[in-house]
Amino acid sequence: MKKIEILKEWLGLLIDRPYIPEKLKKAKGPFLLHISDTPEETYKYIIKLIKNLNPKYIVHTGDLVDNIKLEINPWKIEVYKKFLGRFIPQLEKFSRGGVYYAMGNHDEIEVVKEISKRGVVMVEGHIMIEGIQFYINHY
Repeated sequence: MKKIEILKEWLGLLIDRPYIPEKLKKAKGPFLLHISDTPEETYKYIIKLIKNLNPKYIVHTGDLVDNIKLEINPWKIEVYKKFLGRFIPQLEKFSRGGVYYAMGNHDEIEVVKEISKRGVVMVEGHIMIEGIQFYINHY
């Protein structure tokens, strides 16, 4: 990465505006955005990134509210639901195609299924996107 690209990326972080490299801005074709292990404090930034990239597909491979750690803090389920209730609808709103969720060890599949209106929710498995088969899981 060139020094100017690194500087633009850091500046974007400082002003809370995602940096997208010129090559990516000019790229053609449907985009698939892969994200994973997203703490709640990153949601705003991720949504800005999604709005700028305009991905056709989003694949989230688990730990949707990574700062809650449900596996070791199961009593925080209500906070988990609250944060997901803000995040999942935006992911699904700004994805023009499919949204796929592979559950992580800190996720609660039934809660994700309840909140998601058009996402595919699974623990792991194969998905077909534009004729290409992908295997997704948290690990």
